[in-house]
Amino acid sequence: NKLTTMKMQSLLNRFWESNRYIRRYYDKVEATAHRQGWVRSASGRIRRLPNAKIDDDRDPMQWRALRQACSFVIQEVAAALTSYSMIHVDKRLRASDRTRHGAMLINQIHDVLVVDLCDESLLEEVIGVMKYVMEVLAPRVVGITKVPLVVDFKWGETWYGREMEV
Repeated sequence: NKLTTMKMQSLLNRFWESNRYIRRYYDKVEATAHRQGWVRSASGRIRRLPNAKIDDDRDPMQWRALRQACSFVIQEVAAALTSYSMIHVDKRLRASDRTRHGAMLINQIHDVLVVDLCDESLLEEVIGVMKYVMEVLAPRVVGITKVPLVVDFKWGETWYGREMEV
């Protein structure tokens, strides 16, 4: 079942119509990139996009630069949230007498943190640490104050084991 260009455009239009605040944000980022030739992320990093300043709205190089501007500011926030969370979850797990030897942050995959538990009785405590760091501390540090972040947790007996919703 192939989507035609018209169907795709219709889906996109409906998305923007029902998510006007996202469209306004994208428009603001694109206007900044077009005016300045660069954008700044919430954490202060700058992405230079000289092609965003091209004055031809039909130029594919300009489209690409404007798309990159929006992707950069969003992906940079996600990376900052994940990095901060990874560092501070690890610090808190090592600092706790109960979790120091029983829970270890072992991996990070995109925006997922993987913790190894030697004792299932530590699960609730580890979830508490992770929720606090990832839903409260990290968003404040990165500058996300208007949108609540909700973290999902899954666990299993083994890496390949059945994942359980927590």
